[in-house]
Amino acid sequence: MKRAIVGFLDAVDRVLWGVCALVGVAWDEWQARKLRR
Repeated sequence: MKRAIVGFLDAVDRVLWGVCALVGVAWDEWQARKLRR
């Protein structure tokens, strides 16, 4: 049972990191577009 929980937490951790990375890239892109105007 413990192994399943650890695996689940690992998957959640990876998804969160992916989301954070995507948000960071999108934020940079948005800021760059705002500055160009």
